[in-house]
Amino acid sequence: MENEIVTMKDVARVAGVSYSTVSRALRNLRGTNPETCRRIQALAKRMGYRPDPALTALAAYRFTNRPTARFEKLAILVNGTGSVSRLDTERMNGIRSRAAALGFETEPFALLPDEVSQHQVSRMLHARGVRGLLVMALPWQPTAFEWDKFVVVGLGENAMPLQVNYVRYDHDHAVSVTYEELRRRGYTNIGFMNNQASEARNRYLFLSAYLKCRFLDNAPPAPPLLVGPDSPPLLKWIRAHRFDAVMTIDRHMQRHVEGTEFASPERLGIARFHSPCHTDQLAIASYVVDEFHSGEVAVDLVQSLMNKNQVGIPALRNRCSITLRGYWKDGPSLRPAPQAAGQDAV
Repeated sequence: MENEIVTMKDVARVAGVSYSTVSRALRNLRGTNPETCRRIQALAKRMGYRPDPALTALAAYRFTNRPTARFEKLAILVNGTGSVSRLDTERMNGIRSRAAALGFETEPFALLPDEVSQHQVSRMLHARGVRGLLVMALPWQPTAFEWDKFVVVGLGENAMPLQVNYVRYDHDHAVSVTYEELRRRGYTNIGFMNNQASEARNRYLFLSAYLKCRFLDNAPPAPPLLVGPDSPPLLKWIRAHRFDAVMTIDRHMQRHVEGTEFASPERLGIARFHSPCHTDQLAIASYVVDEFHSGEVAVDLVQSLMNKNQVGIPALRNRCSITLRGYWKDGPSLRPAPQAAGQDAV
């Protein structure tokens, strides 16, 4: 009958297998023959099977709101060619906190650019029974790592992004909010400064958002200062282009202009467009990001994918990217914001 609801029992009867086999195949559970999964999923689709949303939600609640029955380990892959950044440290703290609450152990592993090392690390993790990987920002592409054995979630940005699920912050929102806050305080010629390596690793997403803001503001082009071996001195750059404000990621910006004509926010406004929420008591007005929380979100995502046994590089249509947003926090490095019309002074 056309209005009859197709159940897993119906699929099992037509397929000639048990109910539990159908249940496991539809969820891609580990230990189920991949060919069996494909055959049963195709049959269920032809028969018009649809999972019951209430039962699916109940199962998800039961799996995600109780600790794991045993201490399963999540591996955190970090760049082995340099020191761990402040942002990655915060992300890792969030990962450890959330993982412990869910019953997981965590351990960091250094990843190197050479292919032999990547093969060794991936095989060692697989031999230890590790299923979930959380990958910190890398300045290079790990082309030889055996991703097909693991559930993988990336954090932050890579110069060459992995084709995996990601948790990241919204670069455009960060720069746009910062630019708008500067304009709201009367700054009209806003410069952009960032570290060359940071901008490259973030695929120039911060810079492109800044250029968009200037274009929409009908402001003339202004060269950014990407700090590197060949970049001009900061004060010379500010003077040459007559900036009255600079947006930057540099937490030491105030020190750089101390003792100069730019030390006052009336002469030069300073704002950070990406600032961890715990640093420097926010002496600089900042767009604040909570990287600790991004680590927590990444663990929740990797657990959800592990419950579905979604290992390896996901198909494009199944790829998940969770984009987080920060918030604006005033600081003494800018002029006070004007009061809205009708707002009483406190």
